[in-house]
Amino acid sequence: MLRCFIALISISMAAGAQELPKLQGKSLNGHLVTLPDEAKGKTAVLVIGFSRDCSVQTRAWVTRIESDFLRRQDLVIFRVPFLEAVPRAFRGFALREIRKTASSDAFDTTVPVFEGEDAWKKLVGYVRPEEAYILVVDTTGQIRATAHGDINVAYPPVEAKLRGLLMDKSQRDH
Repeated sequence: MLRCFIALISISMAAGAQELPKLQGKSLNGHLVTLPDEAKGKTAVLVIGFSRDCSVQTRAWVTRIESDFLRRQDLVIFRVPFLEAVPRAFRGFALREIRKTASSDAFDTTVPVFEGEDAWKKLVGYVRPEEAYILVVDTTGQIRATAHGDINVAYPPVEAKLRGLLMDKSQRDH
């Protein structure tokens, strides 16, 4: 019960949206990715992890969003594992593990990051290493929702925000 309450508190629908800070890294395919630039014109979801312990949650979030918003060309999901805390000697191993568990179609949007972890933890309201942290970003690069915690509790408001943003975009396009 307490965990559900904490998860509910962690869901924030940004009324006064904040611009997504610049984030840069190489995708698993080796392409330089700079956010929010890479996502401009699309609604984006960043699924962020700060430890190996969050892999179950990050996978659950990605799977759920992909299944609910199948093949939307106006939505992109970025997987952002922060590896700054991983000792340099083990980073190659960590990258191999990420590459091994990622589907090949996710290589362009999986962007390991090796710096700036503390600032991003503050931005997402970091609580526990085993949690996935979600940012919903609109087509202009503004953060419109954040969430973390139990997907069964935290997902419905994120889904509603995504549907609203995608519907708004489709209405503007017609």
